[in-house]
Amino acid sequence: MSGRSRRDIEASGSSVDPSWLTDFNRATTISSSTVHRYGRRLWPRPSFRDSVFWARLRSHGAPHATDSHRDRERMLRAIRDGENRRIRNEESATSLNNEAPEKAQRIREKKRNSRVLPFAEEERSLVPEEISIAKNVLTVKSVDLHINENTRRHRTFEYDCTERSNDPRLVVRRGEVFIMIITFQRPWHSRYDELFLQFSVGDQPNEKGGTLEKFQLTETDSTWHNQKSRWAAKIAKQEGPRLTIYVYTAPDAIIGEWECQVTTSFLNAPNKENFTFTGVPDIYVLFNPWCPDDQVYYTERPADLDEYVLNEYGCVFMGVAGDIGQKPWYYGQFQDGILDICMTILRMAFDMEISKDMGDAITVARKLSRIINNSGRDPGLITGNWSNSYADGTAPTSWKGSVQILKQYARTKTAVKYGQCWVFSHVLTTVCRALGLPCRSLTNFQSAHDRDKTATIDNYKDENGEDLSEYNADSIWNFHCWNDVWINRPDLDSKSGARGRYSGWHALDATPQEKSEGRYQCGPSPLKAIKNGELKVGYDTGFIFAEVNGELCTWMLPKNGSRHDIKLLSHDPNAIGKTISTKIPDGQPSMGSLVFGAKEVHEQRLDITHLYKYPEGSEEERAAVQLAVGRGLGAKVFETPGGVSLEVMKPNGVMVGRDFTFSAVFANSSRDVRRLDIRMSVFPIDYRGERLGWDKVAYSKANDKVLRPRESRRFDLPVSELAYLKQCDKSMAMMLQVSAKVKGQDRPVTKMEKMVMAIPDLKLDIAHGPIRRGHPFRLLVMVSNPLKRPLTGCRLEITGPAFPLVRQGFSQGDGCYVKAIKDIPPTKTTALNVDMQANDKPLWNNTREVEVSIISSQLPDMSGTLTFKLQA
Repeated sequence: MSGRSRRDIEASGSSVDPSWLTDFNRATTISSSTVHRYGRRLWPRPSFRDSVFWARLRSHGAPHATDSHRDRERMLRAIRDGENRRIRNEESATSLNNEAPEKAQRIREKKRNSRVLPFAEEERSLVPEEISIAKNVLTVKSVDLHINENTRRHRTFEYDCTERSNDPRLVVRRGEVFIMIITFQRPWHSRYDELFLQFSVGDQPNEKGGTLEKFQLTETDSTWHNQKSRWAAKIAKQEGPRLTIYVYTAPDAIIGEWECQVTTSFLNAPNKENFTFTGVPDIYVLFNPWCPDDQVYYTERPADLDEYVLNEYGCVFMGVAGDIGQKPWYYGQFQDGILDICMTILRMAFDMEISKDMGDAITVARKLSRIINNSGRDPGLITGNWSNSYADGTAPTSWKGSVQILKQYARTKTAVKYGQCWVFSHVLTTVCRALGLPCRSLTNFQSAHDRDKTATIDNYKDENGEDLSEYNADSIWNFHCWNDVWINRPDLDSKSGARGRYSGWHALDATPQEKSEGRYQCGPSPLKAIKNGELKVGYDTGFIFAEVNGELCTWMLPKNGSRHDIKLLSHDPNAIGKTISTKIPDGQPSMGSLVFGAKEVHEQRLDITHLYKYPEGSEEERAAVQLAVGRGLGAKVFETPGGVSLEVMKPNGVMVGRDFTFSAVFANSSRDVRRLDIRMSVFPIDYRGERLGWDKVAYSKANDKVLRPRESRRFDLPVSELAYLKQCDKSMAMMLQVSAKVKGQDRPVTKMEKMVMAIPDLKLDIAHGPIRRGHPFRLLVMVSNPLKRPLTGCRLEITGPAFPLVRQGFSQGDGCYVKAIKDIPPTKTTALNVDMQANDKPLWNNTREVEVSIISSQLPDMSGTLTFKLQA
């Protein structure tokens, strides 16, 4: 509130709900004393910035508590409109009376100085007019938040908002001290002057809810820091009218934008009057994984936090198990404006109700997993789409980083179209890292989706070994991305030490798959509980356990469809949860390459499968699965099968545009002759493993093939380039399926393997080096077309802290530059030149990374990255 009187509001012509005058009076009175508020607030309050998002919450059936926010916004808008109407009337009167130019100029000056600023408090004089020299009241001239010094201490200097030339902000991590210097118009005297410091968050702060902290500053510091769980402040030094103050934020403080106010009063005044300075910029308070008292304190290698909190660059691991590729991803959590957006997302996750739970990492993580996706009744950030139709949005494969998505969301105030698992995961990484929560994106290959919560992934076939798609509710995705966040959990097992044995990494999944507690959210679930099959520990542990360690069971359903006569054809304990991968925690940018099996992929991939499951086939792994499966239908997987075995052999790293052959090897482990009717087929799938139509890429059958005792035989199926290019979508993924009906037995033998074609990466280089700060340079882009036909509908897209110079045909989007280019000839390498200039900021870091992509109608996006250093 602005501190104007009730009379001023009524005179403005605004229609104000009387119920809100109570709040207005609350803002202008403290402890039955008159309060004079002064100072300038030239930045938007969070509640004003979020007003459009409140409307989205209301339209999706958010809690009624948000009604107060809407009424507040309506009231303040009425105040602004009335004030501006009064100013316009004054100007009109001046014009009609043909006043002198000097007076007209004074009117314009008055308009500038008195207008209620949109989304901010009105400007006030630095020192209130009603303060006379005779009162001798201590008043604030300025507050220095020592941004450079504090941000270095708190490891937050990388946020661009801290080094803006206009309106820089202080970003701190909770549980640590920061410094501020207050300059008064005269020296402070403890015998005559009362001095209070107040920090608050939200529109209705109160001490009980943890949203308000107040301290009286005195010469003694007996209460300073004696309880590490509470906020504290003390005077460290006085130099004339300057006071150096140390402020300690509680290690469980609410994550958000805290408002600071300085209140003074003169003890010897006959009528006590408080004077509150409100011109201190809001302070961002974040999680602190470096603080031992913080819930997210990281207890492993400290250097890992250079990756899990401070690294703006990452990568997406894609493909299939055995053929792993990667593409770079720019998190950009330090870019100017991103922290504001992430704070808005955090408040939306809590339905715009500021509460103490916003300091609890468990609750914050769970709610973030919900708000990232736009599903059901919850308005979220990204709309998922697996239909392969993206005409009214952006294809998930086209996103190169989180900044584009977050800025588009902030600009349009509507959910971004479209995302799939890796988009949800990597945007969640940006939000978590921006808020200080240690986070990493990961990829689980052969990731199961267990819809019936049996911990078995059930595949049903008929008596000929053909799929019964109407019964196959469970599925196995080629890969699935989610997140790990680091949280200490003494609440789950306090007997095992101060932090509890479940402390550490927790799985968190923002992709909308199954509802949990009525909403599309998943986690956090302790990895230690997942590994041991303790499904009742944490949130959604059973669902995540099945994703990484479920049993793939193939069942034969008789013609009558009766589940009483169901037979287990085979089970594969090793099919689910392969090579769970994340970027190595080196704090460095990644080199993008989609060439599957390339050296760069292996050098940057950290295998964390052992954190999610015991080695396949070990006693511990079998015990965990049995504990999870229980006594249901899946218990049959522990029966030992016999007969004919089957192995599918596929080539690895096949470049798109080439023919290939896959093989099936049958082995007869019995002492009898077996006769087989064999079917081999290839059909296109999406990255979730779901079939794209019923047309086959390739098919063959061989009847009455003899397999002698202890004999093995191999059968091949060639696949042509023309066939798979015609059938596959841009994921270039296929299912290789083999089934054989063994004569004289009622159980067919069947097996499937997935395969994805490799895509060439772009080669990037600098024409002439070195690159000097503030000077242009030429970027060379080499693109190879592996197909025997031209690539059409091509676009060149550039992201990262650099921009193309003008007059090259680029258009600027949300964090990227795009240009249409000519068709790329078949089976050739084409060179493209782009004149660029790197961003000056951040000034503290000379390293820049640029990502370039070629988007075409025929192939998945081809991309490449280039890291370089700026010279002085």
